[in-house]
Amino acid sequence: MKPKNLLKLPQVRARCAISRSGIYERIADGTFPRPISVGARAVAWIEHEVDEWIERQVAASRATDAQRAPLTLQPTAGTRLRADTGES
Repeated sequence: MKPKNLLKLPQVRARCAISRSGIYERIADGTFPRPISVGARAVAWIEHEVDEWIERQVAASRATDAQRAPLTLQPTAGTRLRADTGES
């Protein structure tokens, strides 16, 4: 059995780079680990469950990145690439 280290919300937010509301939205739709009760008004997340979620996000992102075609910029005849300054 894995040791169960617990993370409080600020630690989860820092690890996942997600806002408080984003975490709770994902919990509601079943895509993020649910916290456990650790007191009358306190919850915490099991560290390895959060770590597994992060690993799944990385794997999904890498799979999506691999499917994208590389972006290349090639000017056509008579055109130049230039920065858009927002001026008309």
